[in-house]
Order: sequence, then structure tokens, then C-alpha cells
Amino acid sequence: MNKMIYVADRDAYIFDRAQELSQTSLSSTVVQALRLYIEREDAKSADLKEIRLRMYKNGSFQVNRFYGRRLMRYRYNHTPTELCELSVYITAKGRYAAYRRLEPDWSTDNTAQGPGHEVTYEITSTLDTYNTLDTLAESLPEAAAQRLRDVVAMDAVVDLDI
Repeated sequence: MNKMIYVADRDAYIFDRAQELSQTSLSSTVVQALRLYIEREDAKSADLKEIRLRMYKNGSFQVNRFYGRRLMRYRYNHTPTELCELSVYITAKGRYAAYRRLEPDWSTDNTAQGPGHEVTYEITSTLDTYNTLDTLAESLPEAAAQRLRDVVAMDAVVDLDI
């Protein structure tokens, strides 16, 4: 199938710059842009947002991005000296994503403070995906699993006649 696209002279620089960045054919560049546009618009219509999560490892991080909706946030003691901040998302593909960020629990830290006593710590994070709610719930503390089940059982939208 061949399609003809007419571009106004004032917008020609956009096509030139896009092709320069992609280093592929203009046709491939346009198709890639349209795919991204469709993905974003489909996510909007499903009430999904672009989720950006910092993945910490070895003192640095990268950003992981996907479309989804946060179902819950839950904070708990992972170990006696470590807190876990858990966020659970439903993704655009209907899977569950669990983001766990581990950091020191400063309320239980008995480390000496002051000159000559440096405190070092490391933040780590993981992102795991699950096909079913039950599989995800098995990986969570019981209180978090119950809260997640309660959230999923609720209607996301309640229509009011007011």
C-alpha cells in the first residue's frame, strides 16, 4: 500500500530532523512515530499514564518507562534495618508490575554520627511483572496482599447521580 503525505513548507524541517535522528528511511521514521502516537493515545483513552521508575543499582540509576495505572503504594519493614516502598501498577497489557525500592530505615540506625563517622548507604530497586493477581500476591507481605485484593475489587469509577 502506498500513501502520499503532503507536508507544509513550514513543517518540512520536522521531517528532515526526524529522518536525521532515526538514520533510516523517512517511511520507517513516520511509521515509528505513528506507533508511538497510537500507543500514547490508546493509553490515554484507557485512563493510563506514562509511568517512569528509577531503577537503582550500584550507586546509579536508569529510568524504566511503561504505560499503566498505579493501584497502590505500601511501605513496610523489609528487614529490621531496611524499609521497602512498594508500588503496584496495572500495565497497558493487563499485567501487574511491582516496583520495590529498598532503603535504610534511619529510625533504627545506631550508627555514630558526627565528624569522622561517615554513614554510607545504598538504595536498590526492582521491577517485577506478574500475569495474575494471585501470583503477585504470593510475593507480598500478607497485609499488602490483602490491601491489593481490596483495591482491585473496588470499582475504578463510580457514577454518581447528583
